[in-house]
Amino acid sequence: MAGDIVYAGANLPAPANLPSTPDLINAHESECAWNSREQIDYSSAPTMARDSAGAEDQARAVLKELEQCQAACNELSEVSRAIAIITLADVEPIGRTAIESTLSFISSHTNLDAISQVRYTLGPCDHEEFKAATARGAAGQKPVGFSLFGGNLKAAVASVTVGGAHPTDTDAGRPSTTPAGCSRTETRSKTPFSH
Repeated sequence: MAGDIVYAGANLPAPANLPSTPDLINAHESECAWNSREQIDYSSAPTMARDSAGAEDQARAVLKELEQCQAACNELSEVSRAIAIITLADVEPIGRTAIESTLSFISSHTNLDAISQVRYTLGPCDHEEFKAATARGAAGQKPVGFSLFGGNLKAAVASVTVGGAHPTDTDAGRPSTTPAGCSRTETRSKTPFSH
């Protein structure tokens, strides 16, 4: 029967050299993952034209540039990566004009980092009254004077936080960090007014 046994006469490995059970499981899982990977169908893709000089060199250069773009995108923050994806999308991408107008708007405003830290809940308070109160507070005055009917305004002013903390006297005189320097949303300020 020796002739029918493939491994007859072969040296068997020492038990210490055999892979462990976890190694075998990992190898099996890796093989399954490889076999179940997404298979991209390139059958409908046009074939590369090779009728021009240096076509393969151009293709390699394009591939290298795409790989560099992918590496750069992988290093972006989640928000920046999402913007990049939308910008390059096939359906209604963000055009260069939209990007330039957004950059122009942002560059025309100062203290955006400080403004982005301001949060407040306006509730039923009148927005103009609230702006006036925060302007007084930024000027070092009492934001809300004595009033029997100023409960909504007092509540809105009391809800103001800058960077997660309520503003202190040291924040006075800094309109960039007050809601008066921002336009209202439901519960937070986002877009600065023109100063």
